[in-house]
Amino acid sequence: MTALLGPAALVARLQAGEAVLLPPDKPLFLMGADLAQLQQPRAAAARLLDGPLVAGQKQLTEIQLSSGNRIANIMNRAESSPVELMLADFDKPEHRHIVLVLTSDYFAWMNGEIQQAMGCSIPELVGMELEPYIDSVMVSVCRSTPPESVFYFATIHGRSVGMGGLRRLPDGSAEVVRIYTRPEYRGCGIGTMVLQQLISEARRFGYAMLKLDTGVFMKAAQSIYKAAGFVEIEPYQGAEPPATVHAIWLFMQKTL
Repeated sequence: MTALLGPAALVARLQAGEAVLLPPDKPLFLMGADLAQLQQPRAAAARLLDGPLVAGQKQLTEIQLSSGNRIANIMNRAESSPVELMLADFDKPEHRHIVLVLTSDYFAWMNGEIQQAMGCSIPELVGMELEPYIDSVMVSVCRSTPPESVFYFATIHGRSVGMGGLRRLPDGSAEVVRIYTRPEYRGCGIGTMVLQQLISEARRFGYAMLKLDTGVFMKAAQSIYKAAGFVEIEPYQGAEPPATVHAIWLFMQKTL
């Protein structure tokens, strides 16, 4: 049975820093017209409602927080857990290992999403097994140094929780790659933090244009990109996704 929690009561409890525990059998629903109230009074509360709301889009009619989630846990991560961005030094084995593990997690997650969207896997699309493919794409971010490429990973209390990088494209523009946050830390603003760092780096390196690609199923990522000023374009030279997935892929750019 579904439990409806009044938006005014929820906002008041969140503003007071109170925990809201969702029983396993009772998902929580909020109406879109009421969700906007959470954006101004408490940024941390807005972060836990991941996706388009974070970008300020109010067209949602309903959001369901999965049963068993504890709002307090997400809020505590957003407020009391310091997120630290680390510049990856690929000459350090420990940094290379961290990025490799995050990249493996990223492609494992993406492989599942592509299978749902297309009924086929990344290995089938690229013509090689996932592990050697991951090794091959790692080269694109760790073989060069700034301003050709730069890579960051995010940590909370020493645990790696997200990543993102920048690399030069054949046309001289820069490309954002591998924006990823571990599922249990999504909604804490980590992806936005990494993206803003990469935009700053691109400007510092003198790039005039920044590009990226994203799957149509990456709704939260698309909201972050649009909020940062990225607009949709046609597929560009040097983009990683093969033509076989372009039907479920978006390509975007931002003038710096």
